[in-house]
Formats: sequence, structure tokens, C-alpha cells
Amino acid sequence: GNKTIATRYSAATDNGTDDRGVSSGGDGSTTGYDTMEYVTISSAGNATDFGNLTQARFQLAATSNSVNNRGVVAGGTKDGTIYNIIDYFTINTTGNATDFGDLTLARKEMPGLSNGTGERGVFGCGNPAGTARKRMDYITINSTGNATDFGDLTLARKELSALSNGTGERGVFGCGNPAG
Repeated sequence: GNKTIATRYSAATDNGTDDRGVSSGGDGSTTGYDTMEYVTISSAGNATDFGNLTQARFQLAATSNSVNNRGVVAGGTKDGTIYNIIDYFTINTTGNATDFGDLTLARKEMPGLSNGTGERGVFGCGNPAGTARKRMDYITINSTGNATDFGDLTLARKELSALSNGTGERGVFGCGNPAG
């Protein structure tokens, strides 16, 4: 199917076995969007409007915990401003995102991951203003509040990827661009 708006640099997450994926934000060409849309992962079809982020932005990160259907979107940029915003939403219902708290540092071009059935979400590295960083932040997904410093990755990077093993405690950050 098709998205409701053609975008790049959006962030997506899902609620695991409940079969819903949500894509948030993105950049059309010169405009950042606050659009959120969802799909039913097991069936073909177009995306449907979900709601709106608290701030239009792109190059943001997303993660979720499947147990309580909470999606979290963090960071991003628009019009030269880099954000430390963290939003949250309930994946299995539609509606606008709500303010969750703030990252320890405003960043874009970073990934997010979680331990799936647990409460920990981690956002790593990213680009606060032209310089790649090593910093990782963590949040407790089911409670709102600001992120906390989790430590550093071995190399400062932006534009990297991340994944986790869902029910375990292992997250992996890979590749990325170490250049400023």
C-alpha cells in the first residue's frame, strides 16, 4: 500500500504481536511533518491517519514496548532547529502524541531500541549540531520523564541502526557515519 504523505527520514515502531505499525514525522522535501500514520502489518493496504506529533520534525527515532502498547518518538530536526523532545502514544488506539519528557541532549539522526517486553528504551549517538556523538540515553517507557545518561558507545556516530532481541536484554548499535 501507500503512505498518507510521501516522506523520508520518518521513524517507525510497532506493538509486537498486536500487528500495528506506526510511522511518525518525516520530511517531504523542505517541510517537516507532524503526521503519524498506521498500518496493519499482516495485511496489505494503505496507511491510515493516526494523529499528530507534538512538533513537526524529521530524522527522529522511535521505539516501543509491546506489553503496554506504548510508542515513543525522540529527537529530530526541522528548519535548522534540533529537538530534544520525546513524545509518546498508545499504539493500538489512534490519537495525537503527548509530551513524554526530554533527551539529555538535542539530537537527530539516531536510532532507538527497547528490550521489547520490558520497560527500557535506549536512544544512541546522533548528531546534535554537525558533530556525531557517542552518548546513549535511556527512558522507562511506561512512565513519563526526562531521559537519563546510559553511557557511551565505542565510537561517535550518526545515521546508524539499532536492534534488540525483544525478550532478552541485548541491544546492538551498528554502522553509522563517524564524520561531522
